[in-house]
Amino acid sequence: MAGVNVPTNQVIREDLTGYIAGFNPELSGFVAHKVLPAKLVNEQDGVIYRIPAEAWLTTVDTERAAYGSTSGSTYTKVPETWKLVEYAHKEAWDTTDSRGYDSKQQADEIRAVRASGTILRDYERKLAARLFNETTFPLSGTTGFTASALWTSFGTSTPVADIQRAKQFIREKTGMEANMVVIPTVNVEAAANSANVLSRVSGYDPGTRSGTLNPALWSELFGIPVDGIIVPNAFNNTANQNLALSTAPLWSANYVGVGVRNTSQDLELPQLGRSMMLSSEYQVTGVEASSTVTVEDAQIVIDEYSTADNKTNYTRATMTRAAKFFSTDCWVLIRVR
Repeated sequence: MAGVNVPTNQVIREDLTGYIAGFNPELSGFVAHKVLPAKLVNEQDGVIYRIPAEAWLTTVDTERAAYGSTSGSTYTKVPETWKLVEYAHKEAWDTTDSRGYDSKQQADEIRAVRASGTILRDYERKLAARLFNETTFPLSGTTGFTASALWTSFGTSTPVADIQRAKQFIREKTGMEANMVVIPTVNVEAAANSANVLSRVSGYDPGTRSGTLNPALWSELFGIPVDGIIVPNAFNNTANQNLALSTAPLWSANYVGVGVRNTSQDLELPQLGRSMMLSSEYQVTGVEASSTVTVEDAQIVIDEYSTADNKTNYTRATMTRAAKFFSTDCWVLIRVR
């Protein structure tokens, strides 16, 4: 594998790779693949040139007489460099570890999912730390703000107005319409208890409501497409391994983010960014592309190897990708707690 020491007894486990195709990151609360959609690349690093917002929005007189001159663009594109990072995690095992399962194959499948989940959690954690970040997105100007009434104050909070304010900031900065809201579960619950929100949905049939309302309702309230209502709910252990469990959400409960994402092949449009990801064709030297699997935009390879004395075996998951921001103007941070 690129960037990883490859033992001579390495075996690509295509059967396990196929098995984890059924692993749904969203069941674990992961949403990074939705916040920054994937862009497959064939190199470890490179440059993408994007159109700056001011050039994108420039008005040009395109009328011309017959055989007259044609207007053209004179702006300078902005270079965006990117460099892929490899994520890898292994699970150690021996024959005794498989005795509690119906078969060794079942044990192998569980280890493959666990190793895959570990690297996806790490990628998620690092992306969340970059976006829910008051240093990168100060709570002033048009980069972010603190809600006038915190969302835990159910009687006075105004979640809908807060989202609308963030959307207006994005319009002013980029000329684009925000199409995603990243709102951790605890803040969905808080907003659902807000008098401001409840008054707006009071005319809906109770059957369409639940403790947190449904995505279609949030879509109408916020003016955001349904697939842009992104609700992270992943946790990690902030203590070291083998110490008492200390859980914390990967996406801080203090914030909500509003942004612009793009799933098309056009990388020059104003957008927050992409998850640059090495195409399966190039992920593993000498291995067929079918040996990788796309798990919600994350192409993962599962391999297996053992130590030289064959006393310890490892099941390893590997993915090669990088979270690349194209325009931080396409993101507004709201502190709601």
